[in-house]
Amino acid sequence: MKRRVITFIAAICSTILASQQHAAAAEHMTVSADSLKFYGDRFLLEGDGNVSVTLDRKYTIHGNAFSMDLRLNRFVVGGDVTVTGEGVDLHGAGIADFFDTHRMYFIPVLSQPDRWTYDGTDFAHPSKGLEMPGDPFYFPDVSTSRVTVISHRAEIEPLTYVEFFPAKIWASGILTPLPSYVLNFSGNPDWKQNSLAGAIVDIPWDFAGSPRFLSTLHLRYDQTNHAYASFEEHYVASPGTWAVISLNPATQVNKQYNFISNAVISSHLQAYAFAQAFAYQPGFSTPLSLSSFARLQLTYGLPSSFFQVQLNQNWDSLLPMPPANQQDPTLLYYWWGNPSHPWVPMHPFNGLITWQGDTPLRHLPLSFRLRGTYGWAHDNSYVYYSYGLQFFPPSASPSFSDVVNTISYTTVDALVYSHAIRVAKNYYFTFSEEGSRQTYSLPHRTDQVQSTATISRTYGTKLATFAGYQVTNIADDYGPSLQRLYYPETTFGGTYPGYAAFDGFATFRSVYGQAVYTPNPNFSLSFMLKSNNNFPASMPGIFGTPPTQLFGDVRFRISPHAMVDVARTYSFNFGGLTWGPSFTVQVLP
Repeated sequence: MKRRVITFIAAICSTILASQQHAAAAEHMTVSADSLKFYGDRFLLEGDGNVSVTLDRKYTIHGNAFSMDLRLNRFVVGGDVTVTGEGVDLHGAGIADFFDTHRMYFIPVLSQPDRWTYDGTDFAHPSKGLEMPGDPFYFPDVSTSRVTVISHRAEIEPLTYVEFFPAKIWASGILTPLPSYVLNFSGNPDWKQNSLAGAIVDIPWDFAGSPRFLSTLHLRYDQTNHAYASFEEHYVASPGTWAVISLNPATQVNKQYNFISNAVISSHLQAYAFAQAFAYQPGFSTPLSLSSFARLQLTYGLPSSFFQVQLNQNWDSLLPMPPANQQDPTLLYYWWGNPSHPWVPMHPFNGLITWQGDTPLRHLPLSFRLRGTYGWAHDNSYVYYSYGLQFFPPSASPSFSDVVNTISYTTVDALVYSHAIRVAKNYYFTFSEEGSRQTYSLPHRTDQVQSTATISRTYGTKLATFAGYQVTNIADDYGPSLQRLYYPETTFGGTYPGYAAFDGFATFRSVYGQAVYTPNPNFSLSFMLKSNNNFPASMPGIFGTPPTQLFGDVRFRISPHAMVDVARTYSFNFGGLTWGPSFTVQVLP
């Protein structure tokens, strides 16, 4: 099974590499100085004293001062400037390089003042006396700007990243020394892909980078694992083609290995892959328990619609069969030195083929979506025993002959939804209606109809209010002869007599009001009051949601690179529950 997982991941990586576009590499830079300072509010990199700039590992520029605007993608070196390398030996007062226009401007030291223009780094053929744009040798005033990083040397890939060696980082008023630090400022959103599970606190350290890779160490905290470290590696080949691998947590015995990738194969076809392995692994020794899940998804685009194929595979145990099971394969579990880690040889599989089409309804502020799916699920039967997918028909004492190992199903889903409809000044109305039916190869089907309506009002640009209503009807239907076998009458000891009428047909209703106040991009406050009326009725701690809930959330920025989100819920004494057990606090980028 290990070999199958490795083969699966290798195939996805091959697809990504085969699909990447081989664009010309940007001009690489190395900058060193007595003092290098990065100003995060303006994306300026400033150097003073013994400045040295190496371009594309061929030419070296020396000077007294350096300034680079990372977003405008240009730099200037001034004061006793020399340019050397590959037959070049120039002396001047200043030099400026504009990468986007492939133009370099130079002030030589001559008996008569002049300005030379170069096409890229073609120093052998200067264009003398040409008029230059504005003042390319301007050094910006940074006296009122804020220093974010202090260093002595930096590797720069224009429009992608800058890596500092070493680095001192200003964060929340604390200057933290680091051996290296990478600032990725690429406009490609694929660098932001995340494969780590949620944590209350996440402090990332990008410690190594290249035009295609970014390595990040995360210091994290959550209520289950407490404080721990995680690792994440990003790979971006081209827009839409990327991969992320991670180990989370890396310092705990329960580890989660993750792999996520997306590949744009053509203008119509793309592939997505996701794989997780769960290990009980002290340190990095041989795991005592190892299970995995993998998904491969292919999407082919059509006019106003698409086809999608999705394959899902589980491996409940990737470890070899223990000796006890080799002697007696009827043993389903083998406690491998620790009673919390069984060996389970089941490997269920399921696949989906989906077509979905979306189209606006002409002359109406409405859109329509239709989706059809065929699915097939199979639980790989163990030679002597199988849980299967379900028992059919249901029985108080099911036998192995009642196990169903394979089920197929079809789903049809239709959705009509509105765009924001202006009903009065600053008032907007939206609604949606969705219905679906799923039919199984067994005598079983499920129907769901959901209706939603909302109305909102804005008060300038800082305050918005919302009110909404939603009703959902669900039918889990096995037919007249089997329905009560799956949903027998029960009142839970008389505590909930209404459940005697519940036979698989449920209705959930919700009404809510919400207000969101955002005075500036660094602060937001929201409250939502929600009322739920469900059948069957909610049972505290067992099923459903409280009849009335109040949600509060506040988010505020504590540094240029971090925000804090604090949330809490009040349940109005439902089952003795008032305020939620604790605040939810998250530190976000």
